[in-house]
Amino acid sequence: MWQAVVSLLSLPFRVLSSIFRFVFGALHIPVPTFRLLTPFRPHQRFLHPRDAAEQWVRSLEEETGAISLRGLARDGDGQASGVEERGSAVKRGVNSYPPIPRDGDPSGSGVLPEFYLGSYEEVLKACQTEGRIGCIILVSEEHDDVAEFKRSTLTDPTFVRLLTDNNFVVWGGDVRDREAWAASQKLQATTYPFVAFVGLQPRRSHPHSSTNSSQSTPLLSVLSRHQGPASPASAPTSSETLMSHLETQLLPRVQPFLTRHQASIRQRERDRMIRAEQDRMYEDGLRRDRERVEQARAEKAAEADRAVREAEEIARQEEEAAIQESLRELRERTRMDWRRWMRAKLVPATTDSAVSPTRDKENVRIAIRLPSNARLVQSFPRSTSLTTLYALVDASMVPEDLLPTSDPSEAPAKGVADIETFEQYLSTKGFLEGTPNIDGDDSVDEWWGFRLALSYPRKEILWAPCQSLGEVDGLAGGAQVVVERIIKGGTSTSSNGARSGATSPKQASEAEAGPASDDEYESESD
Repeated sequence: MWQAVVSLLSLPFRVLSSIFRFVFGALHIPVPTFRLLTPFRPHQRFLHPRDAAEQWVRSLEEETGAISLRGLARDGDGQASGVEERGSAVKRGVNSYPPIPRDGDPSGSGVLPEFYLGSYEEVLKACQTEGRIGCIILVSEEHDDVAEFKRSTLTDPTFVRLLTDNNFVVWGGDVRDREAWAASQKLQATTYPFVAFVGLQPRRSHPHSSTNSSQSTPLLSVLSRHQGPASPASAPTSSETLMSHLETQLLPRVQPFLTRHQASIRQRERDRMIRAEQDRMYEDGLRRDRERVEQARAEKAAEADRAVREAEEIARQEEEAAIQESLRELRERTRMDWRRWMRAKLVPATTDSAVSPTRDKENVRIAIRLPSNARLVQSFPRSTSLTTLYALVDASMVPEDLLPTSDPSEAPAKGVADIETFEQYLSTKGFLEGTPNIDGDDSVDEWWGFRLALSYPRKEILWAPCQSLGEVDGLAGGAQVVVERIIKGGTSTSSNGARSGATSPKQASEAEAGPASDDEYESESD
């Protein structure tokens, strides 16, 4: 009840506001906005702009029996085309819409333009960013001319095709909705139905302005307004009047500028894409260069580290080699001191077989083939220790420049003074205490550095303490003995160069028979 009272009281203000708007609109004078003259809308519906637009298009289809191009596109493609789901406009090419039924075609129903589903501000933004002409349609169910406008103008196939072919952005609504009511206030609508065309126009340059109008930002303007009845054909909102206005006035006046503007938009978009592609290629090149620099830096650092490690390893090996060499020299000097001490204390005077040709059963004559291929003949009492024979062979390796007169009288190891203490020294491996063991020679044979063997048949004579020559099998009646050097690893080399540790028995026997054949020595068994 109170809404009817308020509407009745506001009627004079609404009439006065309509008169002002009509007069100012006829004189093309901007209408000032007076809050007191703004009519009160007691039945205004507060819906979301998209929901309000969808509801209005649906009611328009139900009222006219026509189908919007959006509905046709959805039925044909299974999805909406021309407008994104959230209402942002998308350009259509010419003749890209579904076919529009012609007048008098009973097989088809009428069609409506493809209405933009969104807010009024979104429509203006689409017109501004895409360089398109906007067609704003506002109706009010309180006006009697709206029903005829819907049936005749909005469903006219020629009018719809004209809007479609020229890529218009069509938006409409009922002023009972908040969004359509706000649009009517901004467009200064005074009566309904109301149709306005908006689009970009170049800014008007001032006479004293130095800025070129073609380079200034275009301004979104209202190109024309049409309001009033839709019949007869000469009525301001009839399809004939609107098409005549578009074809003879608006499009020839606006289309050239919009074509240039759209071309500049496409050019800017291409430039933007080219710049984006160039930026992407530059970033990719920069990334690849950075990766190459980092890889080269990492390789250089790795090479430097490897060089440092190699240098350290070489230095360590050289240092170890120097230490080993010094230890080896120390060991050799110690062994030479032992040889000279044995020559002075343990080795008997050498006897020549030519001087003493007689054979004594109490003595043992032994012919020794040295590693240098020299021959040494010596007679020993049967009670002579096997150590004396080894000492004789070892002392024969003393260089000639070291005379016997300079041999030391004391052994290199403390507590060794005669053959008994020397054998005890060797049995207990006392040599491992005084001299560094650098070659792993922890056996007595390796300490001697050689091994004795009968020439034929070959039989090794291993050193053993407290054993006389008469007790050694093969030496009791005299023998030919071959000196075999012990090489590291357990192999021995005889005087003719054959390695006993790496030969077969046949090869060993042949190597043993070689030196015996040219020894020119007859044993006591002969």
